[in-house]
Amino acid sequence: MDSTLFQIANWSLTPQRLFFFLLVTVLGLVFYRVIHARWKRKLFDHNEIKPEERVRFSKLLRYAWLTVLVYGYIMALGLDTTIYPTRVGETDDAGIVIKLSHIIIAVLILVGARITDWVLNHFFVHNYYSKRDQTNPNPNANNLDSESTATKIVKAIVFVLAAMLIMKRFSSIDLELFTYQMEDKTISFRITKILVAVLILLFARLAVWVLTQVLFYGIYKRRGIDKGGQFAVNQLIKYIIYIIAILTALHSLGINMTLIWGGAAALLVGLGLGLQQTFNDFFSGIVLLFERTVSVGDMLSIDGEVGTVQKIGLRASIIETRGAESIIVPNSKLVNDSIVNWTHFTNKVRFSVAVGVAYGTDTQVVKKLLLKVANNHPLILEYPAPFVRFEDFGDSSLNFSMYFFTRNYTIVEDIRSDIRFEIDREFREHAISIPFPQRDLWIKRSGEADSDLLQAPD
Repeated sequence: MDSTLFQIANWSLTPQRLFFFLLVTVLGLVFYRVIHARWKRKLFDHNEIKPEERVRFSKLLRYAWLTVLVYGYIMALGLDTTIYPTRVGETDDAGIVIKLSHIIIAVLILVGARITDWVLNHFFVHNYYSKRDQTNPNPNANNLDSESTATKIVKAIVFVLAAMLIMKRFSSIDLELFTYQMEDKTISFRITKILVAVLILLFARLAVWVLTQVLFYGIYKRRGIDKGGQFAVNQLIKYIIYIIAILTALHSLGINMTLIWGGAAALLVGLGLGLQQTFNDFFSGIVLLFERTVSVGDMLSIDGEVGTVQKIGLRASIIETRGAESIIVPNSKLVNDSIVNWTHFTNKVRFSVAVGVAYGTDTQVVKKLLLKVANNHPLILEYPAPFVRFEDFGDSSLNFSMYFFTRNYTIVEDIRSDIRFEIDREFREHAISIPFPQRDLWIKRSGEADSDLLQAPD
């Protein structure tokens, strides 16, 4: 077994190495056959995976198999040479030693991370949203965005964990980036510490997604909580989790939180004087989330503009007008000023269309025609039913108003336009005229006026 079969420079092929080489080859083929052929087929048979994704997963398995095979060959044949430093006995200042097996293991960890990312996103995230869309008769249009966000979070967590595993496996490359002296304590920022802080923030995002999209989604659905209520609860969860995550991440970096809180208290005193309005908006945003006097999806009339609340942030809210324009409104304005919330208690909003007819027109016929126009429009609700009000006897017309309810308040001007077209058509067919303002003008000469005034009556 100690005899040499083949030799190149300092490397020699012995029967023992040849045996292990053949053993790695046999085990590699068996592994490939079992995992790639049988296990993969069973995995795909029980899940709906697109053909292109199946091809991608097969390539990842093949890469993993080849990497393991190459590592086995290197160790079996004794080819684990030192790549850096390049000369035997030489070490650099940081004491970094990189061997060929180190690179292969790092590649294997990265390929394993890609496989783990693929499995988690396809068999957990994607399957969850697919089942949710099947059980929900009206799937949310934002599901794709939410799924994409969850996919990115999982991918980032997997690869950060892979980087930490590589750093832990090869501690010599965990370099010290810089140090910071805080009073009598020296804080050292290494790559692993920064990765831990990033991982804490990523897990915080994942926790927000699990709570808002998985756990609380069922509660929202069972209790029929509206979109605004869901947004308020989700925002509060985000704020709480992110604050805890940021403090934990700072603590993991070795920063003394006592000093942070002391400096923050002194800083807030100074900022409070110069940023009173900003803090007012900040706390007003929290009040809105708790009281829900204004929620996402509400239709507001503010400063002559009408729009739908798209987002309630900590400082300002975004309102989209019916002309697709975004208005940034400070939260303090929504809390302290008087605003009109069209949809605070219900999404049925009442509107009206005014019209005048000539004196002498049959008012019952006018009422009948107006109700006919309203009842024939597909976007006007049957309940509450439309009604007509005889408003007043005008100077030159009989004034009527037709009132109706609709849920399509964002396009109410289009509905009013349709109604006016139909009213004009119906009035023409029934010979009902819409008068225009008239004035009688009396012209008299000044001399005649004076003589008429001086004349005594007969």
